[in-house]
Amino acid sequence: MTFEYSKDVVEIPKYLDLDFFEDVVENALYETNVKVLKVHFMMGSAVGENFLSILYRIKVHYELLDTGERGELSTFVKCLPVRKGLDFLEELKVFGKEKKTFLDILPKLCLFQEPDAPFAGRLYHFMKRPVNCLALEDLNTRGYRMAAQEVGFDEKHSRLVMKRIGQFHAISMHLAKKDPNIQKEYRDGLLARHALKPDGFPYAFFSGNANALLQLISKWPDYSKIADKLRAYIKNIVDNLVRSQIPQPQDLVRVLNHGDLWFNNVLFKYDGEQKAQNCIFIDYQMSVWTSPGIDLNYFLYTSVSLDVLKTKREELLKEYYGSFHAKLVELNYEPIPSYEDICTEVRRRASYGFFANYCVFPICTQDKTQSGDSSLDNFTGDDFAAKKLEQIYSSKRLAETLRYTLKEFDRMGIWD
Repeated sequence: MTFEYSKDVVEIPKYLDLDFFEDVVENALYETNVKVLKVHFMMGSAVGENFLSILYRIKVHYELLDTGERGELSTFVKCLPVRKGLDFLEELKVFGKEKKTFLDILPKLCLFQEPDAPFAGRLYHFMKRPVNCLALEDLNTRGYRMAAQEVGFDEKHSRLVMKRIGQFHAISMHLAKKDPNIQKEYRDGLLARHALKPDGFPYAFFSGNANALLQLISKWPDYSKIADKLRAYIKNIVDNLVRSQIPQPQDLVRVLNHGDLWFNNVLFKYDGEQKAQNCIFIDYQMSVWTSPGIDLNYFLYTSVSLDVLKTKREELLKEYYGSFHAKLVELNYEPIPSYEDICTEVRRRASYGFFANYCVFPICTQDKTQSGDSSLDNFTGDDFAAKKLEQIYSSKRLAETLRYTLKEFDRMGIWD
């Protein structure tokens, strides 16, 4: 039995030991008598691509002792070690939430989906001590991969995501009608008030981005009124962030939101002509029960190309609603929200789209030469964070997008 590590594995995770991988293989293959022969570690993502956790892609060579058959299993292991700046993840209980989502909620959701169109891969094994770890199915082995994109998803990819998240939201409503307790387990999302403490990383990061945005647009002569509104927004940034996500009494629709629906968390399957045919979601750490406007705005303002956002936004919402409505009809759910209800939720949660546009989208605009040092450890340093935000906010693509989206947000009245 040997452990091998690629050169990109700087910190060797000794806690991922033989017993852990025996359990992974046995659970993955539904076997009970397995011998692990070799484990090879690689990093599962580059620095800057997986901000909150450490991700390993691991190939496990094994033997089935009952038959002598040998094989190889590929798995992604997501680890959340205790690190400076990550205490808010404990407060949000992201490990327990994602574990429950994979073990309980996703299997129930998939009961109402076609077998070849699941919403996620399998969870093979988990560990709480000494480090929170999830061993997940490597979806690349099923033919799923990230889309090749540099300027955001095109219309085809965007429509596929809208179709799938529409089905996801609809089935979650059906489940909650049968078991309302589901809603209680997903109260906290990324912008929960107790995760936005003045001395915590999220507050520093979000307010730093807002101030970087203000500094940028203060140089644009025709954006002076928006800059004034942004200054007022920053003065009450915690209240404004919490209000953008938290369930409101006037909500017309509430669903289980994925909570982090941007292009790095969507994998696609392609046909022989390399045309996208299906998609699947990964990373359920930030799922939250609230308005569907959360997922929809987050996706639109982080992941679609500017051209698609400008010209196909309404068509994408109709694609979403068509899928959402069809699934609710299939499930005999009543009453079914109208298209106007969904549009109202999207408009009312536009402030969440603004948050995504100035906090998440700027990271998306970095090229690989810039993102190589964009780790959480580095961002906890004030000097690094200031210099990195200055670099990020100098992007021509970011400026072009913000010139459009800020005018749109102002038209929607999100700062009034």
